[in-house]
Amino acid sequence: MKNIFVPTDFSKCAHNATLFAMHLAKAIGAKVHLYHSVPIFAGIDNNVYNAMYIEDYHESRKHKIESVKTLLEKNEDFQGVEIEVLFSIGPSVQNIIEESEKHHADLIVMGTHGASGLTELFLGSFTANTLAHSKIPVLAIPENFHYSKMSENFVFAADFDTYEMNKKSKDALKTLADTFQAHLKIVHVTEDKMSADKEEEEQIADYFKKIPHKFYYLKSSNIAEAINKFSEEMEASLIATVSHKLTFIDRIFFRSVSKNIAYHSHIPLLTLYEIS
Repeated sequence: MKNIFVPTDFSKCAHNATLFAMHLAKAIGAKVHLYHSVPIFAGIDNNVYNAMYIEDYHESRKHKIESVKTLLEKNEDFQGVEIEVLFSIGPSVQNIIEESEKHHADLIVMGTHGASGLTELFLGSFTANTLAHSKIPVLAIPENFHYSKMSENFVFAADFDTYEMNKKSKDALKTLADTFQAHLKIVHVTEDKMSADKEEEEQIADYFKKIPHKFYYLKSSNIAEAINKFSEEMEASLIATVSHKLTFIDRIFFRSVSKNIAYHSHIPLLTLYEIS
């Protein structure tokens, strides 16, 4: 992993995600691309005066992101990490997708808001739109989760459908697992009673040959709640899943009670992708 793409809107949760990305970049020797996008009509309040000074507004946002870069470079924890500042005007999500691909990003790191972070995330938020359109792995960091909380316990939510992760997704999971010396808890939740399926286990395990892993099977009518509870019991610091046409994400999140989804806001979510 050589390039980490970090969109920021200068909010508290975006700043926290930026710090996480910087720590990760330091650990793996990656470059950070710090990105800010201004919507086309941002800074305009529908009057001639503001329209005349829109360029000043854009310059102020450019200055802001440069200031963030300067502060990060002065932080002793991040010495040696290369930071590139990127700025554009236009639709934020579309720009994130285009700019991350243009700069050969291997991972996108974004923040989620507060206790209801992943509730908002999967109900149409800014980050959710990025997840829906990206083919580059996305790591969503809750506002109050810090890099120092990362542990060796990762949960991989598996649905056992046939798919093949793209190379960047495989590399991202492997890099994160190596960095934190992770043990992968591969969990499959079903509404019906089931036992281990060795053929399906072997297919999924093929992705994780060099990552210590173990399979778990849970029976529950509420998939999100089961994964939440399992993650807490395992003291997991990250949940990973593969987005293939959003069907699995739909099953986990959209059909669940919001209060169950909120539990996830304490744990980063790594969304991986299939080969297009």
